[in-house]
Amino acid sequence: MNARLMDWYIGKTTFLAMVVVTLCGGLLMFVFTLLDALPDAEEQGGFLAALGQTIRTMPRKIEELAPFAVFLGVLVGMGNLSSNSELTIFRSTGVSVVRLFVSACIPSVLMIILAQTLVPLVFASDERGSESIDGTIDAAWIREGSTFTRIGSITGTETLQGVSQYTLDDVGDLSKVREARTARPIDDVGGWVLDEVTETLINSQRIDVTSPQNATWDTPRSADSLMSAFTTEPRKMSLLQLYEQIDDLREAGEDAREFEVEFWLKLTKPLSVLGLVLIAIGFVVGSTREMGMGARLTFGIAVGFAFHYFQTLVAPVTVVFALPPAVAISIPIVMVWAIGLVLLQRIR
Repeated sequence: MNARLMDWYIGKTTFLAMVVVTLCGGLLMFVFTLLDALPDAEEQGGFLAALGQTIRTMPRKIEELAPFAVFLGVLVGMGNLSSNSELTIFRSTGVSVVRLFVSACIPSVLMIILAQTLVPLVFASDERGSESIDGTIDAAWIREGSTFTRIGSITGTETLQGVSQYTLDDVGDLSKVREARTARPIDDVGGWVLDEVTETLINSQRIDVTSPQNATWDTPRSADSLMSAFTTEPRKMSLLQLYEQIDDLREAGEDAREFEVEFWLKLTKPLSVLGLVLIAIGFVVGSTREMGMGARLTFGIAVGFAFHYFQTLVAPVTVVFALPPAVAISIPIVMVWAIGLVLLQRIR
């Protein structure tokens, strides 16, 4: 048997099934997202505004749908080959189950690459939270060590308005308050210049108020980084955005575990998907290969949702119990691969 021809045939069949699943799933998500946005459409600028926002969210939704599309695509595509006895012919010529898995991995990896890189790149997604209106956010708080900073608003990518900083002493009492009308980034060096500053020093004996012309706020956080952190959920960020947030938070001495969990989830997504593909191969080639399309889809949807919700539980558990994100994320991946290997072992 020509291995390249078999890879091409299996790859084409499963990839087309993945595309169909993605289109159907994407269409359903588009309709439900639009329906969900319609009640608030009047406040956001009417139906066209709601439609535009729905379209802008689709790249991320397609990215989130990709693992399910790959799993269901392999399940449906390989199931059709099994129903037509084509997998039986492959097996009779000496093709192992592992070799079939390798053939299914090629379109699976291609689909994940397209979903995670090409789709967000070509169809740029601009998702902001409800606080963001025309590039402006209001009333954001950040913590850096013993200093709490309130930012009245961020306009564009260059200006902070209404910056207030509250610093605590070693016993947790308020020791310093600094307020500035605006803040400007310091080029090439990092940090911000605070303009029209008022500083209040507080101790047990007295309160001193000074008004220097300006002051420096030493922080690695840029306006773009702050805008992303305050308006975009970690799960909606790209790998690059997550990496930048993690780097900024670590440099500021803050806990970046929430962003690290999402970073590792996205980074290990190909391993998760290939584990699901292994389960699909074991299910189709095993004793259940005679099941109909409806049963396969039911099985695929059930397994996909179970895996998704199990992964969703990882984030809060990791934060609450202070687990290393990389270790916590590996648990569902190892479980999926273990189930797939058990199914393959039963076939062999």
